Amino acid sequence: MSNEKWDVVIRKPALLANPLERVFDLITTAALWPHWIPITRAVSGVSEIPFQKGDMIYEHARTPNGPYEFQWKIVEHNRPHGAKMVSQDGTSVTYTFEEKADGIHFRRAIELGSDMGSADLFSWNYEGYSLENLKALVEKIIWRWEKGPKLKVPYSQ
Repeated sequence: MSNEKWDVVIRKPALLANPLERVFDLITTAALWPHWIPITRAVSGVSEIPFQKGDMIYEHARTPNGPYEFQWKIVEHNRPHGAKMVSQDGTSVTYTFEEKADGIHFRRAIELGSDMGSADLFSWNYEGYSLENLKALVEKIIWRWEKGPKLKVPYSQ
């Protein structure tokens, strides 16, 4: 076992093909951000599909310093291994994904820009909670995919 420290390990979809790609696509769909990032109130721009290099995403957040709108530009995109976005103040978020025997390992690395200063947005209190939410959300979606649609007919012919 390596000494790498990952932020979260997501259960690998045993019954689905291409699990790394599927998890990457879920996490890079900005419409899901308000469901797992506590400070995110809404997103707009490219949000309903997995983002691509060059896409713009507008994240409306409530920070400890008050409301803030991040204008993210996707500057790196290497599906399914990683992506990077940069906001108007230089804040950057880098996603890294790796498939291992125990699941999909996901890391979210953040570098604060000039507007964020000493904001406590990305401390373990916020990030730990965000990543717990992310793990639960992604595993719930995967569970639904694996279960598949079930049609219950109340009668037989």
